[in-house]
Amino acid sequence: MNTKEVIQMIIDSYKRTVGKGPGLVKINIDENVIILDVKGVLTPLEQTLLKYSSCNKELIKSMRSQITENELAGILEMLRQLSNNPKLEIKSYSMEFDYENDRQFMLFIFSHSLQNVIRELPDCG
Repeated sequence: MNTKEVIQMIIDSYKRTVGKGPGLVKINIDENVIILDVKGVLTPLEQTLLKYSSCNKELIKSMRSQITENELAGILEMLRQLSNNPKLEIKSYSMEFDYENDRQFMLFIFSHSLQNVIRELPDCG
């Protein structure tokens, strides 16, 4: 499995759950931890809600938390397939938004190291 496959899985998940893909996904994998920096995540509706009131930040975070909870089983199953590790589990996860810059950060902690199964693609050039 390579990081490009994981990034594509994340993009597809966003498209499926919120109706649009992000502008950019950066991924950092270290042992059993994946950190995602996802830019361009807010939908037009969410952007409009933020224009009306900053109090809507909590509404957006609550909705996105529910969407993420519903999506975790699918993400885990795809990672199990990509990593060829049926015992892989998500021990913990967290997410935060940078609303002003249209970014979402996600942290996943897994039961097993991903270091040996996820690899960077070689540079072509």
